[in-house]
Amino acid sequence: TEEILNLAFDEISFEMGFNGEKYELILTPEGDKVKLFELVYFRNHAPKEVLERWNILVGRQPLENIGLRTDDGWDISGEDVRIWLEERGENSFAISAYCEKLLPLLREREGRAWWMLTTLTDQVLGEIPHMRYIDDFDVLEAPRAEPSIALSRLPEKLKEKGLELSTDPESCLESYLGYTAKPNEDPDADWRL
Repeated sequence: TEEILNLAFDEISFEMGFNGEKYELILTPEGDKVKLFELVYFRNHAPKEVLERWNILVGRQPLENIGLRTDDGWDISGEDVRIWLEERGENSFAISAYCEKLLPLLREREGRAWWMLTTLTDQVLGEIPHMRYIDDFDVLEAPRAEPSIALSRLPEKLKEKGLELSTDPESCLESYLGYTAKPNEDPDADWRL
């Protein structure tokens, strides 16, 4: 499958499964909005003959009571992860995550621990809402003193704040992000600045 998908993409991350009726190909943008455009275009142009047997989804789909188990023995669920949700602006949040079970992995293979926690967040919340609303993600080595919630309660918490957790990738593409910056007047500064 990877070989076939690489005919259309330079690099592709995906998951496959069967929902009882059709095969499912889940294309994951891994938080990259540019890649999200490519994946939506690909999905929208899939031949109808393919769609008779396959569902092509963009972004990991949310699942209640999901857990993540790796072949090297790590096993965590949304109940194992404590999070602190901080509002950064309109529809913009930061998450700080702490998982006691992953502390040894965090010290030995930090990147792997980050991958597990962000992937589990994708699966609890859905990858598209994750991309749309969570602008900053941090992994903590110790819990904060303030009250936290279980990661499994994140969708409920965001809904309480009035957010719509659509997994439709086009809803994420329609959002607008703008910024301004003041030029650096130093003549030795990088020209881009």
